[in-house]
Amino acid sequence: MKVAVFTSIDKKGASDISKAVIKKLLNLGAEVLISEKFGELNCTVLDENKLFKTADAVISVGGDGTLIGCAKKAAENGVAVLGINAGRLGFLTDIESENLHLLEKLVANEYKTENRMMIRVEVIEDDKVIYTSTALNDVIISGADTARIADIEATVGSDIISYRADGIVISTPTGSTAYSMSAGGPIIDPSIRCFNLTPICSHSLTARPILINAEDNIKIKTSKTSRTETYLAVDGIRYGLISNNQEVVIKVCEFDAKLINISGKTIFKTLSMKF
Repeated sequence: MKVAVFTSIDKKGASDISKAVIKKLLNLGAEVLISEKFGELNCTVLDENKLFKTADAVISVGGDGTLIGCAKKAAENGVAVLGINAGRLGFLTDIESENLHLLEKLVANEYKTENRMMIRVEVIEDDKVIYTSTALNDVIISGADTARIADIEATVGSDIISYRADGIVISTPTGSTAYSMSAGGPIIDPSIRCFNLTPICSHSLTARPILINAEDNIKIKTSKTSRTETYLAVDGIRYGLISNNQEVVIKVCEFDAKLINISGKTIFKTLSMKF
C-alpha cells in the first residue's frame, strides 16, 4: 500500500508525530510517500501533485485546516484522507497521536470511507467565470467595514432572500460545526446533502438559518444599496472584494471529499468528545 503523509509545519509537535507515523507505516510494510525528505527515514520523495495521483491513501498530520487542504486535493484524484490530530480541536481528524496502533487497520484496508459533499464556488462577471474554487467547510461573504452592515441578496431559483447583516455563511454539512455553528446555525449530519445558509449578526429578528437542497444553486450579490463592500472567503482563505457587478455562485462540487474512519467514531460521539 502506498500512503502519502503530509505534515503541518505550523503545528507544535506535528513533526514528531509524523516521524512516528512514518516509522509505524514502514514497519507495517507500507510504502510511504512524502513531498520532501523527512530525516533519514526510507521514504519515496515525489512532487506534491504526483503524490495525490500515486497514493492509495493520504494521511494528514495537523489540525482541521491541514486536513481540509489535503482532502480537497485528494478528492480530485478520488483518494481518501485520514486525519491525525496535532492541533487543538481537531474536530475533523479521526484519531489522536496516542492511537497510532490503529494504522494497522489502514494498511490492512480495514476501514470505512465517508463521502463528504463539497461546494464549488464561482465568481461571475459579465457572464464570465473569473474565479473558481472548492470548499469542504464553507464560503463566507462578509462586510469589509466591521462598523457597517452589509446588504446581501441570495437568490435560490426565482426567490430572493435579502439580508442586512455582518455577512452570511454558506456551509456544507461538514462545515456546519465550524463558523456556521458559532453564528447560530444547526449542526447537520454529514451524510445529508444540503447547503446551510446562516446570517452573521443579522439586523433582523426574523432572519434564521436556512437549509437548502443541494440540487439548487445559490447566487449571491451585494445589494446596490449596500453602504459597505463585501469580501469573499473560501475555507478561511480570503479571495478578495466582491463588487456590485459580480455574482458569487454556490453549487455542489462535481466530486466529494473522502475521509477515512478507522476509529469507528460517529459524528455524535465526536460531538460529545470535542464540544
